[in-house]
Amino acid sequence: MDDVASEILQATRSAHHESTLAYELRQAQRLGDASNVGETEASGAVGPWFITPHAVRRYIKRVARGLSYNRALATLIHEGTQARFVKVAPYPSATGQPVELWRGKRPLRLRFYVTHNPSLPRPSLITVMKGPCP
Repeated sequence: MDDVASEILQATRSAHHESTLAYELRQAQRLGDASNVGETEASGAVGPWFITPHAVRRYIKRVARGLSYNRALATLIHEGTQARFVKVAPYPSATGQPVELWRGKRPLRLRFYVTHNPSLPRPSLITVMKGPCP
C-alpha cells in the first residue's frame, strides 16, 4: 500500500475517531474566518469542505512548520476555495467512501484528499500533501 492510502486509512480507521468525527469537524470549522471566504452554514463550515483536525495537523507538519493551528486552518480554507478537481483515487477510504484528489494553485500546489460522508452536508478534507500528483 502506498503512502497516500496509508495516510487515508490512518485518518479514518479508529472507531473513536469515527464516533467523534462530526463533532471535531464542526469544531475545526468554527475556527475559520467567514468574512472573506464565502457563506457559512449553520454547522459552522467555511469553504468547500469540512477540514478535519488531522488535515490541519498534517499541513502544519508537512508544509508550514511552526504555523499556529488557527492560521493553518485559515490557509487551508483559502487554498481549498481555489483548488480544482483532479481525479478519484484508485483506493477507497477506510469507511469505503471514494477519495477524490484535488490540486491547489501555485506556488504551493497542495494535494487535497477529500471524501464524502453521507451524514455531513459537505465533503471532508482528510489529509493534505505537497509535491507532484501520484
